[in-house]
Amino acid sequence: MNDTKDIQRVVYKVFDELNALLSRNERVEKSLEFRISEELDSLMIINLLVLTEQKIQEDFGVAIVLTDGRIAVNEIKPLLTMKTYIDYVTFLVGEAEDVQR
Repeated sequence: MNDTKDIQRVVYKVFDELNALLSRNERVEKSLEFRISEELDSLMIINLLVLTEQKIQEDFGVAIVLTDGRIAVNEIKPLLTMKTYIDYVTFLVGEAEDVQR
């Protein structure tokens, strides 16, 4: 079972990769309060979702799906802040690990 800190490290690695695609003045802050839906355009959000899926698979050996549309209608608003995103990814990883058992 992976905890929130493990998932946070993965998400921060994803943001490092996203920042590498951006100019210096466009780079995003790795902070739990960072407001994803307000600061990233739609293309960067798609990149965030796909890179997170890939990194979770690589690091934890479980497949999660962030691009299925559930994220947009979820009550907890996973794209509100980096913290809500990490919490949502942690939930999905736990769900995927339970299925694998």
